[in-house]
Amino acid sequence: MSILSQFPGGREKGAPKPATASELAAQVQQLLPNVHSGTLRFWGVWFGRPHDNYHTVIKAEAEGDCLVLHFNGEETLRIWHPQACQIDSGQFVIGLASRVLWQWYWYGRPHAPGNLMSYDFIRNGTNIDCRTTFPGDSRPSFDEPAVQIH
Repeated sequence: MSILSQFPGGREKGAPKPATASELAAQVQQLLPNVHSGTLRFWGVWFGRPHDNYHTVIKAEAEGDCLVLHFNGEETLRIWHPQACQIDSGQFVIGLASRVLWQWYWYGRPHAPGNLMSYDFIRNGTNIDCRTTFPGDSRPSFDEPAVQIH
């Protein structure tokens, strides 16, 4: 079983409409624990070094138009208006979103509010703005999927 959702625009008459965040959450939850795991990328920006870490989805839910994924290290990924999704045991791709927020506790430090880090990507047309509480440089690209797990 896999999740394939339609990309908006240019749909043929009678083609299915894109899945809602709630529908996607239910489908991901149903696939667990067989959802592809690995290293995260957001609009082409790696979280850490490529293939340097391993993240596993343990729970999926929705909050309005936002798909919320919980990971094994107490990390949370929020994806607003997820579209063009391909999710199964061999791949995890969300092609487009209006916003992607990744939150994690600074590794090796206590799980306290001051150690909660984030990458916050907001799409404005074809531009992706990134705000982060973590040191480093990130250059997102609209030409890359909003979220990928490698």
